[in-house]
Amino acid sequence: MRTNNYVHLECDVKGCEHKVDIPEKEIDSYGWLVGAEYTDDKRRTKKYDLCVEHAMAWHRLRQKQDADIDSFISTGSIKNLIG
Repeated sequence: MRTNNYVHLECDVKGCEHKVDIPEKEIDSYGWLVGAEYTDDKRRTKKYDLCVEHAMAWHRLRQKQDADIDSFISTGSIKNLIG
């Protein structure tokens, strides 16, 4: 939500209670991931706002997903990807 040149953010991760009001011009300097997009396997795009802690976890998940997809494409196998 945007009011008076401030952006109110609440982390979208269930159970996280982190909230912050950030000046709109400084939104990139607070470490929050704002409007993180994810397209699921049904091609639905979702957007999330994530606090610093959950933004770091999000980046780790996306890096793992990227590596798994790259491995699948380059080897044609999912044997080592399913745990």
